[in-house]
Amino acid sequence: MTFQSRRLTGVAACIVALLLTVYFVQYRIQPIRMCPGTFDVSCATPDTIVRLGRTDIEPEPGSLLARYHGKISGEKVLVARDGYAPKAAVVMGIIFPILLIFGALLVVRKTKNSN
Repeated sequence: MTFQSRRLTGVAACIVALLLTVYFVQYRIQPIRMCPGTFDVSCATPDTIVRLGRTDIEPEPGSLLARYHGKISGEKVLVARDGYAPKAAVVMGIIFPILLIFGALLVVRKTKNSN
């Protein structure tokens, strides 16, 4: 395999990894939902993969929400897209693309002596 073809294979693997990630996983900021019957426990939506922390959502200036409320507490989350199960989204949208990128780097970094 020549260097040009190894580089082309590496670029193709990185593009496939990016497409898989975009297809299966979505980053979203959503309002915090409190669990019924609790005061300070937030519930995750069924498609939540991982929570990334809390943030404040500022309403659009001049909107009805901005007129009566201030900032809304929200959380940053990674969620499974289009009704996929979170476990499938983790495997196909996070783990497999990381392995693809690592494999692409190994293919491109292959030395000339190991042809």
